[in-house]
Amino acid sequence: MAQSLIALITATGAWATDQDAPLLVSALADVGIVAEAAIWDAPEIDWSRFDAAVVRSPWDYVDRPNEFLARLEQVQLSTPVLNPVEVLRWNSDKHYLEDLKTAQIPVVPTRFVSDPDFSTNNLFPDQGRFVVKPTISSGSRNTAQYSQDERELAAAHVTDLIFAGHQVMVQPYVASIDQVGETGLMYFFGEFSHGFGKAALLTHGKAQVDGLYAVETITPRQPSSAQLEVAQQALQVASQHCQGAELLYARVDLLQGPDGQPQVLELELTEPSYFLGTDPSSPARAARAYARALS
Repeated sequence: MAQSLIALITATGAWATDQDAPLLVSALADVGIVAEAAIWDAPEIDWSRFDAAVVRSPWDYVDRPNEFLARLEQVQLSTPVLNPVEVLRWNSDKHYLEDLKTAQIPVVPTRFVSDPDFSTNNLFPDQGRFVVKPTISSGSRNTAQYSQDERELAAAHVTDLIFAGHQVMVQPYVASIDQVGETGLMYFFGEFSHGFGKAALLTHGKAQVDGLYAVETITPRQPSSAQLEVAQQALQVASQHCQGAELLYARVDLLQGPDGQPQVLELELTEPSYFLGTDPSSPARAARAYARALS
């Protein structure tokens, strides 16, 4: 049987810390696919060698998002990029949450700002804790939680981000995360693969990030029927906004809202961790989806 060769797009320093990588590479070999790590900004790579290039762990792209997308536009002239570049362009900036909200998908309430002359009254919630982060972010970098008596600190954080060239988003800190955490749902080719729970990262102040991402506590979790329904609705909206593109991989991160119902925190279509280690059968499911994408 002829083998396929794919590039798993990563970043300098990321491949060795990508816990999904060895599980995925091994499972891909079982279905006749050879996978090589490929640094997205390495100038010497001949992308035409590959049958496809799959975005895996380019976790430094948030510092150069325009350069990252431009490189992928060039890559796709030589080989298919998965997920497609139009998907990545829409999803890499969290303004996509506005599209989900417009489609009546329940999302964590979000306010956006890019003007350095912002008003804290219009931006920050008037009660409870809240979170400040860039709209293009990964691994909880530059993300912090604030209380109402820390509004000046939060305003300084927003200002620093804006003057560093970021657009900024503010969300209420959803209290249920302290007890329930996040629930993540992983999909391959639109089919649910497995779920997981993620403990709260922002117990106070900034997330502790040493490197490309904050260390997370992940456990297996079976999502509820309500969570599965919201996730599926969000993926349908994503496909509609991306010219009906099929999604090789997708991760939907949910929180339990104040009414007890699921809300979308993030829709991860760009470079999500799959957390394959939480389900022994998930690497094989991922590999079959990759094989389907190449067929």
